[in-house]
Amino acid sequence: MLATSEHPLYLLPFLLIALPHPVTCPWTLQPETVSDASGNEADNGSSVTWAKTPPGEAYVTSTEYRTGYLTVPVVFAHCFINLVQPNAFPIDIVTGIVDNTFVFSRDYKQLLNYGVGIIICIVIGLLFAVLMPIIGCCFCCCRLAGKCGGKRVQKIGSNDCCKKIGYVVCLGVITTIIGFGAIGMFIANERMTDAVRNYNTSIRNSFDDLRRYLGNLGQELRHIGVTNFNFTTEVISRDLDGRGFLVGIPVRDRLDESADVSAVISQLLGIGNTAGSVGDQLMYLSDSIAQLKNDSATLDQSFKDVRSTVDRAQRSPGCLVLCQNIDVSGLRLDVDFQNLNISSQLDAIEEVKSADLNGIILKGKETFDNIPSSIVEETENLVEDLKNSLRNFLAKIEDNLKGVLALPQKFDSQVANIKSKVLNVIDMVVKYNTARWLACLCMTLVTALVVVLQVFGICLGVFGYRPSVKPIDRTALSNSGGNCLMAAVGLIKIFAGLMMLANVILFAVGSNAEKLICEAVVHDTQYTVIKKLLDGPGGILCPGCDTYTLGDLLLGDGTIPLRISETLENCRNNQPAYPTLKLQYLVNLSAVTDYRKEIDIDAKVNAMNVDLTGVELLPSKAMDELNELLVSTQMNYSSYNDTLSGNVTSANITDFIFALEAAANDSQDPAKSELLSASNQLKDIEHGIYKTVKQEQDLLFEAINVFYSRASELELRINDSINSTQIAERKIQTLGPAIVKEQVGWLAARLVTVADGFVNYSIHEIESNVGRCLSVWNIWQSLGDVAVCKYTVDTLNSFWVSIGCILLLMVPSIIFDVKLAKHFRRMESTEQFDSRPIYPQDIVKTQAIPMAKNGKEKAKMFASSKITPIG
Repeated sequence: MLATSEHPLYLLPFLLIALPHPVTCPWTLQPETVSDASGNEADNGSSVTWAKTPPGEAYVTSTEYRTGYLTVPVVFAHCFINLVQPNAFPIDIVTGIVDNTFVFSRDYKQLLNYGVGIIICIVIGLLFAVLMPIIGCCFCCCRLAGKCGGKRVQKIGSNDCCKKIGYVVCLGVITTIIGFGAIGMFIANERMTDAVRNYNTSIRNSFDDLRRYLGNLGQELRHIGVTNFNFTTEVISRDLDGRGFLVGIPVRDRLDESADVSAVISQLLGIGNTAGSVGDQLMYLSDSIAQLKNDSATLDQSFKDVRSTVDRAQRSPGCLVLCQNIDVSGLRLDVDFQNLNISSQLDAIEEVKSADLNGIILKGKETFDNIPSSIVEETENLVEDLKNSLRNFLAKIEDNLKGVLALPQKFDSQVANIKSKVLNVIDMVVKYNTARWLACLCMTLVTALVVVLQVFGICLGVFGYRPSVKPIDRTALSNSGGNCLMAAVGLIKIFAGLMMLANVILFAVGSNAEKLICEAVVHDTQYTVIKKLLDGPGGILCPGCDTYTLGDLLLGDGTIPLRISETLENCRNNQPAYPTLKLQYLVNLSAVTDYRKEIDIDAKVNAMNVDLTGVELLPSKAMDELNELLVSTQMNYSSYNDTLSGNVTSANITDFIFALEAAANDSQDPAKSELLSASNQLKDIEHGIYKTVKQEQDLLFEAINVFYSRASELELRINDSINSTQIAERKIQTLGPAIVKEQVGWLAARLVTVADGFVNYSIHEIESNVGRCLSVWNIWQSLGDVAVCKYTVDTLNSFWVSIGCILLLMVPSIIFDVKLAKHFRRMESTEQFDSRPIYPQDIVKTQAIPMAKNGKEKAKMFASSKITPIG
């Protein structure tokens, strides 16, 4: 067997097949996840998750309002105003006044028809204001003349107690209501003061919030247009920079799969690894041949020595017939091992080993593995050009948004004069508010004083009343109560006219403000008045103008058809700014989002190409080395087989030994000794060198045959690998461009998807979410509804309602004051009793008994008076 103790592993190299090492891929998508400070995020598949648009600055305007204790007078005021003035807003009259087409002498009837209810109320109020002092003066004169209850004489009747109770209850109810009215006046007065004090803050907050809204709108648009496109650019740049991973590796993998490159490289590397085992085997064969040559030379010399010994024996005396008949000419080598030579094969394999065949093959493989690098390098200029285009488009977006971003500054310049004038008016109102507050406080105090006098009068009169005491003897407490009631009557007579005059003025202002401003403008959800008088172009805000006031105010461009009514309606529904504020006149949405006009991403990316002609799986140097490897395995196997398969010698050494021994027995010395010596030599040769040479010959013969078998197999492998490599290279050159184009098309579609995602998201956000203007509606509500209507008009109306109710109730309170004072004040005399006595123990009829100043005078007057008992 070949696997002997001397050569146990000489065949092992033929059994090893080297496999290629796995290639570590240096290409990755960096970073795998792209994100920015605003929260936008894109995964490794470039699927973008857009963050919510930042909310911007917070608004400070508040629409919170509590009617509180003024709910009843406010509701009553609204009902009363609608009752006396049910007519709609006089748009034609206002339009005529604005256009200077209203002629009072001709069109006064329209004005009268509109305000007839309010005019009647004003006339009634003026009559009250005029007549009340006159009536009061007449009443006083009448009282001084002893009429109208001026005499301090009381007719005592049987139902006086019931009357007094009725008067007390009625006056108490009236006084209570007047008291609540006074409280309402005080609350309304203080709330009006608060409203005036807050005007400045409300106006400033409203203007500031409008500016904040415009600023937030600009920032939201900038976030959508600039920040998000910048993020889109980052994602696209990430993918472009990762084209080696996204395009190169898939192209290489598909080419590997289509051309079976990995298998071809594995075959070539396996052959390269086989070169080492071939060298080892050749070295083993060379060593075996050298050893065989040496041992065969020794054997040949030993045969020569035997022949020489036999030749001497035959020349020596004692060599008889048998000795002379010995023929030793056949005792020689029949094969020439010196012709065995594989030096050229050794030189060839050494050339292959020194050239590093596997290294050359790996260099060829490197040209294939470097397809991603080739794509990156060959498309560098194209990618940089695309990035520059993206940066230029970003600059264009910023340029298109300059108009919106400048809105806060335009707004400041547009409203600076308006804001200054409004604040000057507010400052003047605040300055004169103290006088208003004092006037209203005086009316409140007068009303409160009347209430206090009436309350004190009732309380003192009730608590000072004694059923058994005669009217002329009533207590000082009761008398003081009656005086308080009469004092209240005096106050009413004095101040009622003035209060009604003030109330007429407040009613005229408040009712018209409610109808013309609050009801017609602020609370009208149809915006009829605003559409006809304020929307423009022109209108009462800018008569004769051909521009739109709101467009000029908010957007700095009066040509933009921005109507107040449309804006308020949209903002009430919290609509986005783009359709509401007509931003299409300021922002070209197509220019902001339609990148295709500036950047043809699809065409630019599809222009990417890579030259695959440099991919050479089997370089010419590797081909030369494979040929050298083939040379190292090629030799004259038939000649070697003939040499190694023949007999070492044609002679039979054993027969020679027997012949020599027989001849020795037949011969005599000295020939006999020589023959025996030759016999022993042959025995040593037979069991020594001859056996060794024979074994080496057999082993070398078998090794040569094994090597031949492996060489044949190796030759087939080399030819097959060369053929497979050439086929793979042809496939790379033929299929490569199509695969590259397809993969580049996929990358272009991926990038276009990212860009289109930005466009679709931006358009949706701008048209549906950006700049939702509920805050503008809140500003309108804060100024119009809360500040003007609720805090000012409603408070003003609640004040005149409170005064009106008070004045209305003061009329019957005068009657009840005078009537009740008769029952509380101390009388000078009493009139005749009724048929039913009230004082059973001492009922008298007196005649004009003067009122005593003290007890003694009282006794004298009573003694001198004529008393006639009844019945």
